[in-house]
Amino acid sequence: MTKEEFDRQIENLSMDFRWEEAIRLCRNYAEECRQGGDMDNLAEALEVFCSELNLHGSEEEAQAVFDDLFALRKALATSDLQSDLLAYARMLHRKACSADDIAEAVACQEEAIGIYKELGLYDSRGFDICYDDAFGFLGKLYCYKGDYASGIHYTTIALERALREGDSDFNIGLYNRRLGIAHLLTGDPLKARECIQTALECFERSNEEDPDPYTYPEVADSCRQLLSECGGIPHPDDYYWKWLI
Repeated sequence: MTKEEFDRQIENLSMDFRWEEAIRLCRNYAEECRQGGDMDNLAEALEVFCSELNLHGSEEEAQAVFDDLFALRKALATSDLQSDLLAYARMLHRKACSADDIAEAVACQEEAIGIYKELGLYDSRGFDICYDDAFGFLGKLYCYKGDYASGIHYTTIALERALREGDSDFNIGLYNRRLGIAHLLTGDPLKARECIQTALECFERSNEEDPDPYTYPEVADSCRQLLSECGGIPHPDDYYWKWLI
């Protein structure tokens, strides 16, 4: 089967909601590419296969295909072709997003950022990897890890970029809330209160522009709860994890 035939068939099956057949097609085409030694098309087939499994298949098989794809992208990256290196950097970011171990997630994200620097795609003021702000995501990971100084550093870079580029009030609110929690846990309640109050104002503006009866009460209540704690003793770190996004 040619790549063009695969693309045409998978598109038709998806449009007809024939998910089981689409998954079977991906599985067969990937094996055909593997047996034929067509590593480039195998990588693309595994990308589609993983996506279909995540949406309509087995979570366990989706993880196995992702691991296979990650190993292949890593092997292809040794060619030093920019496209292969960039594809591997994006896989590193995806692995960082799904890793259960925070230290592993940080290492993957830092390696991805390093590849972007090597390729000349790095910007110290902020840039995206896939759909995420590279430093914003790294800052979140450092906060989860308990390294709040690094979390504050990278989240601040992401916040400055968001403000500079006119990002949504909701995203700016998320960055400010995360900074508020980090400052709270590092013993700076005044700075924490300032960031959390700003976050609450951002969420209020966001809800005024585009009302959300489900998300807004949750984020607003989290800010009010955090503001009430700024004068007391913070909870253990994991108490705030749900609000560090």
